[in-house]
Amino acid sequence: MSFLSDIRAYFDQQIKVIDADLNLVDDALNDEPINQIEANRGYKMVVGDIEMALGPNFHEESISINLIIFQKSIRDEIATYDELYCKAQDIKDLIVSRKSQEVYADKNWTTIAPVSMLPSAEITDDKLFSMNLQFNITRQLKYN
Repeated sequence: MSFLSDIRAYFDQQIKVIDADLNLVDDALNDEPINQIEANRGYKMVVGDIEMALGPNFHEESISINLIIFQKSIRDEIATYDELYCKAQDIKDLIVSRKSQEVYADKNWTTIAPVSMLPSAEITDDKLFSMNLQFNITRQLKYN
């Protein structure tokens, strides 16, 4: 598996621990609003830029990941918003947990750090809430 495939598999596994009903919306390059059927109880993972820094015997890469989780309010908007907010926090906590990452220790990343969590309503539907979780993943590649 590639480094990016490992990251996607790790994130998906942690998400499913918190909510097995969340489904990946297959829209890898687009962080624009999605259709309403896909959106309810769905998530996207958008991979951003890679920044690189050289060290004496290695180089370090830092990759930004945006995880966007969607949930549509049926009746009680406050309860839906609160549920999504808490779910996003739980997912974030599990993803950055060192214990969770131990299984993937051989995958060559050194840290997964949370950067931000931004709640919003979608422009196309004010009853569709989203949480945008941003992470930075760092890995070091050693030179021989």
